[in-house]
Amino acid sequence: MDHRPGRRTIAEWLAQPHPMSWPDHIYRRARLVISLTCFAFVAIEVTGMIGVGRTNPVWVTLGLITIVGTLLGGIVILICPWPSFRNFAIIAVAADISLGVATFYPTDPVYALFTSVALTLPGGIICAELDRTALRAHSCWVGAVLALHAVFALSAAAGWQERTLIASFILSTGAVLFGTFAMQLSLRDVLIETARLHAHNAVHDQLTQMLNRRGLWEQMPQLVQGAAPSDRIVVALLDLDEFKQINDAHGHEVGDAVLVSVARSVIACSPRGALVARVGGEEFAVIAVLPQDRRVSAIASDLLESVRDNDAPAYATASVGIASESVAVLQAGAGVNGLLSKADVAMYKAKRAGGDRYVVATTQDSKPVPKRPRKLRPVPADR
Repeated sequence: MDHRPGRRTIAEWLAQPHPMSWPDHIYRRARLVISLTCFAFVAIEVTGMIGVGRTNPVWVTLGLITIVGTLLGGIVILICPWPSFRNFAIIAVAADISLGVATFYPTDPVYALFTSVALTLPGGIICAELDRTALRAHSCWVGAVLALHAVFALSAAAGWQERTLIASFILSTGAVLFGTFAMQLSLRDVLIETARLHAHNAVHDQLTQMLNRRGLWEQMPQLVQGAAPSDRIVVALLDLDEFKQINDAHGHEVGDAVLVSVARSVIACSPRGALVARVGGEEFAVIAVLPQDRRVSAIASDLLESVRDNDAPAYATASVGIASESVAVLQAGAGVNGLLSKADVAMYKAKRAGGDRYVVATTQDSKPVPKRPRKLRPVPADR
């Protein structure tokens, strides 16, 4: 087996993840619908083989292969892990070939022409799970199958009137097939956009549009793994002081505006490449990779200033707890959890000391930052 860089084993090729992240309820329904469709088609194939009158061993063998393959496909979709992109490509090719062959079972060429509508089934899989290149290839295959049926049907027709009628059947069948593809393609675009929106909402806070707690946890391992051993990871937790009083005095609408403004300011003053998230009602987290010579206290000071000096409709301050550790130690197994706990303890120390200050977990020293002249902002008249 070739294991050179850039090469994959068959198992690795087939196991490539699917590019879409479906919501769980859509995933379960799609799995059930596809499986039931396979089982229904098995019933159609069995009754079709019995009724069409093909007795040639070649056709019987092809029919049995199609039936068994469809049945196994339905079972696999129902009980196995959700197929990867490559798995779906193989399923679509197998479905196209088997259904294309199955449309030639009927001995009546006109009836066989109508059965080509069954090719909309793999078209649905392709539109939902693959890409436009796959859809174009599927359309060419359907066009070729339809053209063969047209040739057989027209050659068997007697007289121009019957040929005209068959031609209208051909056009109608083609319109149904390719019209269905167009509808499936439009539905695919809607599903993709829905999946993307769901994936974004799952890891982002809806109010501030920054990462939420789940998004922070998902991206933290990549941040640590991508850092150089000579760097260090810094975790800062920021909690707004007396935020309930802002809500009580000015209303929740102003409180939300304060959160949005603080979020923008925190993102703007955070180190480049840092993960910034809203992890609680009025609590924010910043996780960054910094060189060893960068002062941690400077980050905490910048965060405090960013909360004080922003365009929020009500004045706010914050308590900041900050902790740091070398990347080498974290990659050796210490993990970021300990840093988060230290930063959390330090943040509550800053809050108990009166707020509007930071505490560095390594020294546990409470350090208020000198305040600039306070900028008062008018409160809306209706508040």
